Amino acid sequence: MKKIISISLVVVLIATVWYLFIKEYDYQFRFKAKYGPATVYQEILNWENFTPADTMQNIKVIYKEPFSGILQQVDLDNKNSLLMEWEFEYVNDSVTQVVVSTLDKENKLKNRFEILNPFKKSRHFANLKERFSAFNEILNARQNAYKIRISDTAISPAFDCACITSKAKVYNKANAMVATVGTIESYLSDNDLKLQGSPMLKVTQWNIDENEIVFDFCFPIQFNNSLKETGEIQLKHIESSKSLFAVFNGNYRQSHLAWLDLYEKASREKIAINPLPLEVYFDNPMTGIEFTEWRADIYMPLSVQ
Repeated sequence: MKKIISISLVVVLIATVWYLFIKEYDYQFRFKAKYGPATVYQEILNWENFTPADTMQNIKVIYKEPFSGILQQVDLDNKNSLLMEWEFEYVNDSVTQVVVSTLDKENKLKNRFEILNPFKKSRHFANLKERFSAFNEILNARQNAYKIRISDTAISPAFDCACITSKAKVYNKANAMVATVGTIESYLSDNDLKLQGSPMLKVTQWNIDENEIVFDFCFPIQFNNSLKETGEIQLKHIESSKSLFAVFNGNYRQSHLAWLDLYEKASREKIAINPLPLEVYFDNPMTGIEFTEWRADIYMPLSVQ
């Protein structure tokens, strides 16, 4: 019996020393989020304020590994800083396991002694748990505003189009389209042209690290011999291609989240793609339809072998 007690005490001592002085992070929290790791990664990458009461951005990205991990630093009011390391584990196309590990470097030992104290509740740990629980609720609320359904491969449509080329951050692509739609509509009116399909966006360059794209915003039309390009309007033919396919329902400002899930799927399943997505828009935001009902078909072309 004494031997068992002695061994148990040694194990407890070793575990305590490891937790106090060796363990890399103080605490670890887990929760599940909707959609694939790439969508969740992007949502968390855009988290700028640690609490709703923070009026200034106090979260900065130290390191990121697209779709699998993020290291962030929070500048706290007491001049301390908190490190948050996020990991995203694929469960299925509609569920991601999120793991966040935290470290308060300035108060590491104090916080760890508190968590080991069986007679006193750690206020720091309780505050963190409350904050991450609240963030999980915010994330769920955001993700309730759109739907992403990844399907099998599909053949994207081919079109003759009148297009305007723009460059923008991915999250600003909708603003860029709104800024040019009047010019394209005037061109169609001036040339007595009618739409031959749904408007679309075709990405021609995508810098994933910088979150920046060059794209053509296009209206399908029927070409004729009298049509001429202008300073802004270009006449282009968009080829069809075998592609990974997803349906996005929600505000078109967020439709790029489906690109990310298709890109992550291709990486995870080792599918060779040409990461220049095509979006086809089926609803006009100006008609008053609820944005949760807007539909865009998303095509991520497969690489031609």
